[in-house]
Amino acid sequence: WRSAKFLGIFSFMQGEFRRAIEHFEMAQRPVGEAGAHLINPYAPLFMAVSCTCLGEFHRAIGILDYHWRGAEQEGRSGLAAVFRAQLGIVLLLVNNRKEGLSNLEVALTAATKNSHALARYLAQAGTAYHHFRECRLTESWDNFYQALQAAEESVIVRQYGSAFVLEMLYEFKRLGYEPLRGFDFDAEAEKILAGPNKHLRGVALRLLAVE
Repeated sequence: WRSAKFLGIFSFMQGEFRRAIEHFEMAQRPVGEAGAHLINPYAPLFMAVSCTCLGEFHRAIGILDYHWRGAEQEGRSGLAAVFRAQLGIVLLLVNNRKEGLSNLEVALTAATKNSHALARYLAQAGTAYHHFRECRLTESWDNFYQALQAAEESVIVRQYGSAFVLEMLYEFKRLGYEPLRGFDFDAEAEKILAGPNKHLRGVALRLLAVE
């Protein structure tokens, strides 16, 4: 079980989401010692994204809601903001735009207050996605630019598993927007096609096919 979190993240980066979930479940299994129920505090985030990519939206929402509230009760406001920002993104994906945006706004406020780069990155990327879905591409580009600024302070700089990131980059390119701090569709597609993530390779190939 001690290696489960690493195997989970490895499987996640490979796009093997079902296997990733199995490993993250092992990482959260109680083993009879204090704190062992959650070896890696970010494991639920990766697990929820894995569920989302598999279309298990209700499970993803349940995971994020549970861990957001738990982190808040423990006084870990920055971590709570991470889970709440991702919750907002999942709610947008299931077309619950009002609650999705509300969670993103609260998460961004908490992230700023607690100087939590990862939470700010997720909240602003989620806000960019909200504007994207509402066809406000300039606002989406601006928020994504701010998200990338936050990402430079984060330990997961420009790492993502959700298809919407690549889809947004594709639309920005198609409509003639300036590449985002060197984070453009062509470079990302090339990197993904040469990389190990099966899920994102499929997304990249789909987008390239309609160019």
